[in-house]
Amino acid sequence: MVNENIEYEKLVKTTYEMLLKAEGVENVNVQHDVRLKGRSGVFNQVDIYWEYRLAGITHRVLIECKNYNRAIDMGIVRGMIGLLSEMPGAIGIIATKVGFQSGAIELARSNNIGLKVIRPAEREDFKGRVREIHLHMNFYSNKLVDAPTVVADKKWLDDKLSSDEKDALLKRQFGEWDNQIVIRDAKNDTETTMYNLINSIPILHHTSEDLEKVFSETFRWEDAYIKVGDMDEIKILSITVKYRVNIIEKKYVIDGAGLTNTIVKDAIDGRLLFIDERGKVSGDVDEEQHG
Repeated sequence: MVNENIEYEKLVKTTYEMLLKAEGVENVNVQHDVRLKGRSGVFNQVDIYWEYRLAGITHRVLIECKNYNRAIDMGIVRGMIGLLSEMPGAIGIIATKVGFQSGAIELARSNNIGLKVIRPAEREDFKGRVREIHLHMNFYSNKLVDAPTVVADKKWLDDKLSSDEKDALLKRQFGEWDNQIVIRDAKNDTETTMYNLINSIPILHHTSEDLEKVFSETFRWEDAYIKVGDMDEIKILSITVKYRVNIIEKKYVIDGAGLTNTIVKDAIDGRLLFIDERGKVSGDVDEEQHG
């Protein structure tokens, strides 16, 4: 059977591990359910404990976890005051799911004890904050509407091919193999495909009227050759393509509440942090400190 109190302690432990990592505090061992020897020689049980050194000073943090379904009263705070008297210089924090009574808050404030509400996030936690981001994005591309018009070098054809070969070539529809057609620019020593050639045309037409139009673009070379599959190269002068602007509409909703796993609310000053499943911390993060 699952012990809900221990599960809550583990939630608090994991939460503080994420907070420390987000704040850039490295090599900190956050421990669960430890026994610490106080100055009186008596061992004290602590739910969550960690220590770290900063600027030559050792900082120790003690957290008491209260998995209560009611607000924490002054008695719990007095218990933390007693624990801290056994551990001079330590920082004390009380974590719970619901909240704290006003007297407990005032007593904790006067004794520099941190009070945190740590629990799974709920949609109500996002009141007054951006909860959803709606994105409407349009993706544009050029879509061929007819087979490209390839103008071959007539003199080159007359020198290289017979009449029958030229007739067969002219009947060929190059657009059917736009992913297989290779154009070699001998002058500049480059190669491209018909597909890449079409997609190199800048997309400058975005209005609704433009989407109904057919546009034309002509590419010219001084010394270029086209090849389809296993056929021999043919010298060409130009390629003209006719195309439309194709639009794909996408709508996205980013649900901040859905991504957030845990909230950490400071019961004394009201600061609120959100921690998502990746350990990313948002909210009033710039002001938050380890306590």
